[in-house]
Amino acid sequence: MKKYIEIEGDYNNGDYTKQTTLVSDEEIETLKPIIRKIKAHHGKVKFYVKAIDDEKLAIIQPYLPRFEGGDIHTIESIKIITVTNEEVLL
Repeated sequence: MKKYIEIEGDYNNGDYTKQTTLVSDEEIETLKPIIRKIKAHHGKVKFYVKAIDDEKLAIIQPYLPRFEGGDIHTIESIKIITVTNEEVLL
């Protein structure tokens, strides 16, 4: 059984993007307190970066969607997806 974390973000112009990353149970447990702080700040990057120390920001950074112009403005959703069946088509 595989688990993925899916994070959807907004670039502050109505353009949304998602990043889906394979994640372990241990990584999920490490991310949960960080996600709670993000949720407390309604996903607004400019607010939650002040509430989370640099070490924890470095932990979540690889899971966040990015684009050529920089980082997202707001995290709209964070989901854990559990895949119990996988069918390879190609």
